Amino acid sequence: MDGAAAPSPPTYQIQHHDKITRLRLTSFIPLDLHRSLGLSRRHFPHSSNNPSKKLAMVISGCSSENLDLARLWISQCTQHHELCGLVNSSMQPQHLPKRLINVQNATRPFLQVMNELSEPYLALSYRWGENMTGQTVKCRYEAFQHCIPLSNIPLTCRDAIQITRMLGYKYLWIDAFCIIQDDETDKASELVKMGDIYRYALFTIYAKGSSSSQSGLFLQQDDHIKFGTTKQSIGITKATLASTSDPDYLQERGWVLQETVLSSRRLAFGKWMSWKCTMARADEVNPIPRARHSALTDGFASEIEKLRLWILAPNRMMAAPRQSWLRWNQFDSWYAIVEIYSVTNLTYVLDNLPALSGLAELLQQAHGATYAAGLWMDDLQVSLAWYVASNDNRKVSWRKDMAPSWSWAAVGKTRIKFRSWPSRSIHVISEGVELLEASCVPVAPLNPYGAIKKGTLKVRIRLRKAILRCSAGYTSNPSEPSSISGSDYSLFGNTDKREQPRYFGLIIDIDSNQVKGEVALDAPIHINKRHVDGLDGSQEIMPNSSSLEREVWCGIVHVQRLDERYFLTALILERESDSVLVFRRLGLLFLTDRLWFDPSSSVLNKLDERAGGAFTDVIELV
Repeated sequence: MDGAAAPSPPTYQIQHHDKITRLRLTSFIPLDLHRSLGLSRRHFPHSSNNPSKKLAMVISGCSSENLDLARLWISQCTQHHELCGLVNSSMQPQHLPKRLINVQNATRPFLQVMNELSEPYLALSYRWGENMTGQTVKCRYEAFQHCIPLSNIPLTCRDAIQITRMLGYKYLWIDAFCIIQDDETDKASELVKMGDIYRYALFTIYAKGSSSSQSGLFLQQDDHIKFGTTKQSIGITKATLASTSDPDYLQERGWVLQETVLSSRRLAFGKWMSWKCTMARADEVNPIPRARHSALTDGFASEIEKLRLWILAPNRMMAAPRQSWLRWNQFDSWYAIVEIYSVTNLTYVLDNLPALSGLAELLQQAHGATYAAGLWMDDLQVSLAWYVASNDNRKVSWRKDMAPSWSWAAVGKTRIKFRSWPSRSIHVISEGVELLEASCVPVAPLNPYGAIKKGTLKVRIRLRKAILRCSAGYTSNPSEPSSISGSDYSLFGNTDKREQPRYFGLIIDIDSNQVKGEVALDAPIHINKRHVDGLDGSQEIMPNSSSLEREVWCGIVHVQRLDERYFLTALILERESDSVLVFRRLGLLFLTDRLWFDPSSSVLNKLDERAGGAFTDVIELV
């Protein structure tokens, strides 16, 4: 057929539920799929009329066609997406990873110490799992600079190395190999750079389908695509995508959240390959990139997108139009991310602050704000208003050595929520707590955004003494009539129905014996009323009685006004040992009686043991 015109590639119509997408392929794709990574191809029906003999519309794993599709996504993003490219143009020498894996030789990857970098690198986001082996340690470090034996590399990491090389890139960053795992100094210096490492990677390989480092990057494909034999019109063939789940094993991993926020581009592998960047998303089934909601114009964009742009494009976010009635700033994005992060898991609870340290450092640099143990001192009135929320069965680790009591990190890995902020409400700043001084001593001086050895806040605050009444049993449904109140008082059905604490109680006025507010405790109250190092609060044995009572101090944190109604949030405090002016946090108080905190002249500016009115004083929180 010399000289004959090549046949036009057919248009394929893909139907997923009720959605139909048409795609004209520019070339025929051979059915015999690439097996260089040991992948099994997707199987198609063998009807003589089935066009899949010539064409594989959606390809599994890492065929050469998949790589071509990935290159197309990457090229379109790097050439046309300005927001996605904001980060890479500003990399300075201090942002360089100390080491990268050089993957040019397919059989002899090695660790390369980076003094300068003239070409892009990729990063891997994955789950270690329980059987992680072969990582860089002191005794292997010198040898790994010459060659990392493939037998030493877990399958997920090995697949990522091959993908990097096959896509035409020279360098890959993997934490297990690029950080010396038994060198605490090296770990501290590199962990503080984690934010920059993912921020400046050209894109991140996201191993969503890998349940561990040994699972490999690619899942076995099902027969999702079925090519029919009926021509609906000339040149059009119909294919149907069967409904199937594509699990993401990284969503529950605590360390991955900051990697996700800081990665402007992400190439994911699971049951199928997908792409997500700041401006678009695509996958094998819908390969044409489609626009995503932008945090620059939409206050209801995802919290991950918001925080990413508050870090990468702070000036543009400040100038962006937004709903005037919606509280929406960089700190609110941080609180939302902490809430998301709190439901993830960590192998070591002491990593609670280090796993967000990269995000904290970059947000601090972008806005010149002051950070301390997970809180922002520039927005302290809202930062302090966190509480332990319900719908989480994990144990609350109530340890004095994890973080100061005023930090959400002090309760370990459990679900955290911040005080709700009604739309169109006004922040009455003058009535809240005032920061005078903040001091934190990090465990690792090289990482001031990581674990904290000791932290103190000196504040001016309005205080009032009261009685805390809480249940001995902590029933799971706070809306049930409770013996705590001695009546049919519905807990968290009166002050604010939006709040859902895990451990709840009431604040009783000492003089009138009336309920004044509802309490979200940070953990069950201990029998000895003191924090104990290493004690797990969820295992504490409560006294055999219907309720407990004790004297506490209430310190107002912030006030919201909505129309003519006020919503007050206060700390529940106890004195630290015998110190008069040093307090430790026990929980958060919600109330609406603004007059209850009106200062009484008889006790103004001094801590008075008498029952009575509120007063203002300077105290320390530890």
